[in-house]
Amino acid sequence: MRNIQIKLMSHFSNLNRNIGWLITALAFSLPFERIPSFHALGVSVRLPLIFGLLLVLVVIGKIALFQGRFRLLIYEKIFLLFILWQALLIPSSINVSRAIAVIIFTSFVVLLCITIRVLWRNEYWVNIRKAILISATIVAIFGLYQYIANLFN
Repeated sequence: MRNIQIKLMSHFSNLNRNIGWLITALAFSLPFERIPSFHALGVSVRLPLIFGLLLVLVVIGKIALFQGRFRLLIYEKIFLLFILWQALLIPSSINVSRAIAVIIFTSFVVLLCITIRVLWRNEYWVNIRKAILISATIVAIFGLYQYIANLFN
């Protein structure tokens, strides 16, 4: 068992180098909300969702590997209480399936918040700022193109 744990730790150390790029990819893909996307099982799958799920899987692996050395901060506990409150309100909602979808999405966002907090290192800032600036510029240019095209119809 210890030998397997040592091998897994070496894989995670290699993965640690790529976590910054995964967080950067998540930040870069956020402005491209619908492009590209596809629908699977009634869910619109977008790049931020894929990058977020990969980050969550990394944290789950790290917590499992290091036997749960993890604490929730107070604001994260408040987020989780909010999700619990939403779950308690499901029976009284008008559209139960929509309420469940909202809770799942909210839970994913909170889980992603916790995930990034666990994985965060200050050295990631440089690449993330560049990625956000580049993606925002691309989206702004595309928006101006659409605006000008609509003016001239």
